Amino acid sequence: MEHYSCLVDVFSRAGGLEEAHSIIQNKEGESAWRTLLSACRNHVNAAIGEKSAKMMMKMDPDDHASYVLLSNIYSSAGKWEEALELRRKMSEIRVKKDPGNSWLIVRDQVHQFTVGDFSHPEVDKLLNEFNLLYQQLQTVD
Repeated sequence: MEHYSCLVDVFSRAGGLEEAHSIIQNKEGESAWRTLLSACRNHVNAAIGEKSAKMMMKMDPDDHASYVLLSNIYSSAGKWEEALELRRKMSEIRVKKDPGNSWLIVRDQVHQFTVGDFSHPEVDKLLNEFNLLYQQLQTVD
């Protein structure tokens, strides 16, 4: 199945989502379907994205990734009702997205950051620096 994932990736990068889908249509390899679903998000292809997400949800109904990716596809395609409905479904079946994490190593010390967590001892200093960077980026336009 890993070879199928590679083929899906190659076709998807070239914009051949239909070809990629036809390769794995009757297969149950989670990696290949996840690759195709991610490509559908990049190419904003809701039709194949829905098929890929449904296959992923069938294989692993508790994995939040398929729900979130499909919701992002819907949002990018302007399908706001579908995105909202999918988020409601996630809530109903109690599938939660894990919060994002980042790590930085500064002078041999690891600093971990999690979305929504402001417990880092230098959070105020960091937020000030981020705001300065953000302001500088705004003036680049």
